[in-house]
Amino acid sequence: MHPTSLPGRWSNGDLGAEAYRFVDFLKASGQTVWQMLPLGPTHFHGSPYQSLSAHAGNHMLISLEGLVEKGWLDAGDVHAAFASSNQNNKQLRYQLLEAAYSGFCEKAGHRDQVALQDFVVAESNWLEDYALYQALRKENETGHNGPSLCVTETLMP
Repeated sequence: MHPTSLPGRWSNGDLGAEAYRFVDFLKASGQTVWQMLPLGPTHFHGSPYQSLSAHAGNHMLISLEGLVEKGWLDAGDVHAAFASSNQNNKQLRYQLLEAAYSGFCEKAGHRDQVALQDFVVAESNWLEDYALYQALRKENETGHNGPSLCVTETLMP
């Protein structure tokens, strides 16, 4: 079962509390493996079998509640976004992820900032090219609703 099939308060399941609850259920049931579909970023249609990257994770699987718990995203903003919008849920999540990144930049502690920098350095063999690819996709492809965060400008040395 793919994490997007788990219960999700904000349009789809993700790798938040419900995923942990499911893993606890699997363990209690004597299971040792959770077989699932690929977790990479998808095209607009959402098929996990046609991923945009062999390395990157799908933004739709980031737990909004987890970002609220970290203090990087305001719970009121999440509630308001989904309650008052007739906008595409995927687009709403991307906008909220951008807000969470801003919150991270403003509020993250030293340990989290260092962890992000370490990740960028450790994954530099694919991350910069992927960020550039996503930026070019956003600039040139109609209908693309991906994040505008450009890792190459903000994080790369």
